[in-house]
Amino acid sequence: MVLAVSIRTEQMMSLNGNEVYLVVLIASFIGIVWWAFGASRKRRFERDGKIPFTEAD
Repeated sequence: MVLAVSIRTEQMMSLNGNEVYLVVLIASFIGIVWWAFGASRKRRFERDGKIPFTEAD
Protein backbone atom coordinates (compact mmCIF):
# COMPACT_ATOMS: atom_id res chain seq x y z
CA MET A 1 0.00 0.00 0.00
CA VAL A 2 2.73 2.48 0.93
CA LEU A 3 4.73 1.60 -2.17
CA ALA A 4 1.71 2.20 -4.42
CA VAL A 5 1.06 5.60 -2.85
CA SER A 6 4.74 6.49 -3.20
CA ILE A 7 4.82 5.54 -6.89
CA ARG A 8 1.58 7.41 -7.59
CA THR A 9 2.93 10.54 -5.85
CA GLU A 10 6.12 10.42 -7.92
CA GLN A 11 4.09 10.11 -11.11
CA MET A 12 1.93 13.08 -10.16
CA MET A 13 4.90 15.26 -9.24
CA SER A 14 6.90 14.67 -12.43
CA LEU A 15 6.36 17.17 -15.22
CA ASN A 16 6.88 16.22 -18.82
CA GLY A 17 7.94 18.63 -21.56
CA ASN A 18 4.40 19.44 -22.69
CA GLU A 19 3.32 20.58 -19.25
CA VAL A 20 6.38 22.78 -18.80
CA TYR A 21 5.82 24.24 -22.26
CA LEU A 22 2.18 24.98 -21.40
CA VAL A 23 3.14 26.73 -18.16
CA VAL A 24 5.74 28.84 -19.99
CA LEU A 25 3.20 29.80 -22.68
CA ILE A 26 0.56 30.79 -20.12
CA ALA A 27 3.09 32.83 -18.13
CA SER A 28 4.26 34.56 -21.32
CA PHE A 29 0.69 35.38 -22.35
CA ILE A 30 -0.11 36.83 -18.94
CA GLY A 31 3.11 38.86 -19.04
CA ILE A 32 2.36 40.29 -22.47
CA VAL A 33 -1.21 41.20 -21.49
CA TRP A 34 0.06 42.79 -18.26
CA TRP A 35 2.58 44.83 -20.24
CA ALA A 36 0.11 45.86 -22.95
CA PHE A 37 -2.62 47.03 -20.60
CA GLY A 38 -0.35 48.56 -17.97
CA ALA A 39 -1.27 51.99 -16.65
CA SER A 40 2.04 53.51 -17.73
CA ARG A 41 1.20 52.94 -21.41
CA LYS A 42 -2.41 54.16 -21.30
CA ARG A 43 -1.62 57.74 -22.35
CA ARG A 44 0.45 56.58 -25.31
CA PHE A 45 -2.25 54.19 -26.50
CA GLU A 46 -4.93 56.88 -26.14
CA ARG A 47 -2.80 59.29 -28.20
CA ASP A 48 -1.95 56.65 -30.81
CA GLY A 49 -5.60 55.64 -31.07
CA LYS A 50 -6.50 59.15 -32.24
CA ILE A 51 -3.96 59.22 -35.09
CA PRO A 52 -6.42 58.09 -37.81
CA PHE A 53 -8.76 60.95 -36.94
CA THR A 54 -6.21 63.77 -37.12
CA GLU A 55 -5.89 65.83 -40.27
CA ALA A 56 -2.81 65.30 -42.38
CA ASP A 57 -0.86 68.47 -43.06
